[in-house]
Amino acid sequence: MTREFVQSTDRPTVVGTIGVFDGVHRGHRELLSRVVHEAKARSAESMVVTFDPHPIEVFAPEAPPHRLAVREVALRRFAETGVDWVWFLPFSRAMAELSPREFVGMLTAELDLQGLWLGHDFRFGKDRAGDASFLREVGDSLGFDVRKLDAIEEGVRPISSTWIRECVREGRVEDAAELLGALLEVEGTVVAGRGRGSKEFVPTANLGLPSSLLLPGNGIYAGWASDPAHQWSNDWLPAVASVGERPTTEIQGPMWAEVHIMDWSGSIYGHRLAFRFAEWMRAEEAFPNLGALREAILEDVAEAGRRLSRRRPGQ
Repeated sequence: MTREFVQSTDRPTVVGTIGVFDGVHRGHRELLSRVVHEAKARSAESMVVTFDPHPIEVFAPEAPPHRLAVREVALRRFAETGVDWVWFLPFSRAMAELSPREFVGMLTAELDLQGLWLGHDFRFGKDRAGDASFLREVGDSLGFDVRKLDAIEEGVRPISSTWIRECVREGRVEDAAELLGALLEVEGTVVAGRGRGSKEFVPTANLGLPSSLLLPGNGIYAGWASDPAHQWSNDWLPAVASVGERPTTEIQGPMWAEVHIMDWSGSIYGHRLAFRFAEWMRAEEAFPNLGALREAILEDVAEAGRRLSRRRPGQ
């Protein structure tokens, strides 16, 4: 069981690098599989050390949406790797000013560090001055081993969060899933809308999401909805999501995500909802009237059902 790390431990620990791990993609998963394997060989505990909030949110809060996963989704993705602990370091400007040696001191003050695994492009500390050679030198003096994993590639390009963001912005959620090793997933609290979906079209759940979260490009997507808190459902249910700016109605506002759960009814306002993007179906478009919009929505629901019938729930 993966748990959040909140206090010092004297248990021998093998750590999988220090960084953002945005999206927990296939490269991250391979690195953490090595961490878990080594920890078991040493009869130690495995840990990933990651930042929350994302450094961009601290240094450039006005930046466009960029995060691939909220904290809750990241924790589930880390759990899939089998790692024992996740340490969410509260990133701040003060932390960014720590020298590499000060940063390592912070880790070793909290952990009995036995091993440290690094990604191929790893650097840390003030001015990104810390690298693998520095850590090997420090590890030799403090008694922990340092290992480095080469880049995990897809074709001839290293898998990276930057590449995945490119796919997501363009609505290529299937390509993003290939790089992530899992479907792109968002999670938020269901907030009240204007109720027009349930009255005039189909019942929908409006997701309240952080402004830093990167949503796929405008469009209609087939996918799966579930309740991460297991209060209104324990299963992944077929669903269709609309991401965009509501071009046919007078409702104005920023990018949003609205989810219709098929063959399900009930009130989930105030509850958590997770949605996994399985397939892009069509671009968002403006219709001449609400009647045409209603027909398009019903066809979207039918088409999403056909596509999802070929998949396993949640996948």
